[in-house]
Amino acid sequence: MAIHEAYARITPYELLQPDDTWAERHFPGVGDEARQRGTDLWNPAAFALVGAVAGALSEIRPDDVEGGHDHGLLVYFAYHIWSTSGDLVLTTAETVRQAIRGPSVPAGESTAEPLQAHGVPTPDADGATGAPQPETWSVLSGRAGYVQLPQHLVWLEGEEGEAPESVDGFLWAGTPREVLHLAFAAGIRGDRPGFLVVPVPPQPFSEMSAWLGGPARQDGEAFATGLPGAELDGLLGLRTPAEALRLAASLLALRDRATGVPPLRPEGDGTPGPASGGADAAGEGGPGPDHGSGPRRTRLPHHIL
Repeated sequence: MAIHEAYARITPYELLQPDDTWAERHFPGVGDEARQRGTDLWNPAAFALVGAVAGALSEIRPDDVEGGHDHGLLVYFAYHIWSTSGDLVLTTAETVRQAIRGPSVPAGESTAEPLQAHGVPTPDADGATGAPQPETWSVLSGRAGYVQLPQHLVWLEGEEGEAPESVDGFLWAGTPREVLHLAFAAGIRGDRPGFLVVPVPPQPFSEMSAWLGGPARQDGEAFATGLPGAELDGLLGLRTPAEALRLAASLLALRDRATGVPPLRPEGDGTPGPASGGADAAGEGGPGPDHGSGPRRTRLPHHIL
């Protein structure tokens, strides 16, 4: 399958929502109830216990997401994207490859300088990493968003015999207590409903820079894949939580370089965020111009990285 990066595609945030008004009907009540009860909505476990969250969950179709336990986690991310006017960032294939590996160089030459030139720290002889500084991660505090990867560039590979799934991107939420929550979305296809959600263990901001270097796979090169055509097309495989964290950290470290449509509400003042859309409504936009039967476009503002 050809790698697609021509425009931002419909997101899990939109696919989750059954209609245009779902978020507006339920999310204000989530915030009101949390304030009355003193609930920390940035804590996923506490979030799931809010009564208004159950109301939002009751309207989600069972086949919207594979695995019922993932619905609550998706609503968690969706609420914080809505409440903080979280942004959508579309990455290019070049950015992804440079972020995790650095630009290709002749055999025997060091990649340290090119990597640093792109803002990605490289490990020294002892495995330690330099920049980014702590403020790189602190800007994520109290924010949430979605980073979309080029379609068909990164593949989720499970146990032997399981079909690989194309990774669409990852949802992220940075808590005021400086903990990053992540979940990868994969298997978004036009010929079937639903998609896969793969949570990643939460990480304190203080540990994020450590994921930018060092080994991420015990049994071979990080992000290597045996998919047909992988070497020719430069495809990447995702098998371990360490690879998922390294990929997310590498791209989030470059997030401030994204350009494009500004966030709807940069200050994040708690008023409604991105347009809800809903799976059906988002589909009305159809594929992008001059892209025939390509993937459906998102209706959300987005940046390019």
